[in-house]
Amino acid sequence: MRNLLILSLLLAPTRGRLRTLLLLLLVCFAPTLGVGCAGQSSILSIKPSIGPIPDFSINAQKELADKYDNQESVWHIIYPNDCSWYCGGGPYKVEASSVHLTTLNSDNAHDLSFKTAWVGDKGIGDYLTYYFKNKSPRLNEINIYKGYLANDKSWKNYSRAKRIRLYVNGISFRVLDLEDTKAIQSFKVPLLGRRTDGEDLILKFEVTEIYRGDEYKNVALTEIYFNGVDVH
Repeated sequence: MRNLLILSLLLAPTRGRLRTLLLLLLVCFAPTLGVGCAGQSSILSIKPSIGPIPDFSINAQKELADKYDNQESVWHIIYPNDCSWYCGGGPYKVEASSVHLTTLNSDNAHDLSFKTAWVGDKGIGDYLTYYFKNKSPRLNEINIYKGYLANDKSWKNYSRAKRIRLYVNGISFRVLDLEDTKAIQSFKVPLLGRRTDGEDLILKFEVTEIYRGDEYKNVALTEIYFNGVDVH
């Protein structure tokens, strides 16, 4: 494309050279300006930092039960007595594009528990939408536990997200590239929330590629939760 434009520039009449020159500049510098073909914004893909894999062993259960005086502590993603961004932040509603079973609904993707998971009915194209009040503390980190983590069989049988497109209030914002691991995957993003237009913050997570499960195309997702500022 670039070579063709250069040739056209050399052969074009004087009056046509300006237009060809402008097209050449667009082709050369569009990537740095974040503009792709057909004038669409190119969306930045980001990779996560990978944390530990959850430990549901008997020893882990005993250790956490002793620490928190709660036999269920091993299944908590954030321990109830620990201070976190959720002391003042968090979404007020989570919706899903579809639900495979009523027990695998969208609320499971934000109950801060490893025991439950959301499973969509389609696979690729399914999405979760999180709603935040405009006065809610801002967020700058997205944490994801993909797949159905409750047991190894569920993890293997259900498909898992490989790539998720993030929309902010309907506008494509980032592409999240996920590894196929049970570990927590954390994505740093620019501060989101407390919009100047006064609108609530709406984050949509759309599954665009998957790691295929042994049995089902349906994508399972244990949790998407957040961290940010304006709390501590």
